[in-house]
Amino acid sequence: MITHLYLHDLYDSSFQELINSNFVDNRTLKVHITKTATIIPCTTTGPAARGGVVDEQGNYIGFSGFDTLSDVDRYNPPVDSDCQNAARDTSLDNAIYLGFVRRHWGHFLIDSLSRLWYAIKENSSAPLLYFGEKIPDKGTDADLLRLIGVDLNRLIYIDHPVTVSHLCIPEPSLIPGRYVTPEFLSVFNLAVDNAINRADTGRTWPSKIYLSRCRLPSHLTSEF
Repeated sequence: MITHLYLHDLYDSSFQELINSNFVDNRTLKVHITKTATIIPCTTTGPAARGGVVDEQGNYIGFSGFDTLSDVDRYNPPVDSDCQNAARDTSLDNAIYLGFVRRHWGHFLIDSLSRLWYAIKENSSAPLLYFGEKIPDKGTDADLLRLIGVDLNRLIYIDHPVTVSHLCIPEPSLIPGRYVTPEFLSVFNLAVDNAINRADTGRTWPSKIYLSRCRLPSHLTSEF
């Protein structure tokens, strides 16, 4: 029985809900494919953030957002004015939507890769459209994407409302505080398999590896 809480009040109710929930969801994830879609990017998350995808009828595609349990990581449906002056870009047609990307390592692993399962499952080489924080060519996040097998040239950063044709919008394989599906692990399983295949087979590897983050020179200033 919990008798003490060492949490900020902001997270108190969320924590109580978390410890009483079963998050594993084995349902089949959905993919919404729309002939014409307008992507509304946001540069941050939170109660006031708005972003996602609107279809050709002007309807918001619900799971193009990110409805986390905590308001801090959520972005909400756009309003009509957000869609005004959206540019038509034929170079982005036939693409896959990744949504908001945050480079903070934990958020990148949990949130930002949650839609990548579809590209892996379909073995697709389509452009990957995202917004939020731009992924540079160098960094841990870029290294992981390469290990997964993603050509970084496929990543297209969206910084203004844009209308495209034939956009695939995968449902997130995980939403913090809501659910996690088996597809979430497919991205990391592929990274592990690729790492093993690239490993030096002539070398003797230790059976256990201990990693101390505090020994990394950059741990105080950066988690990227």
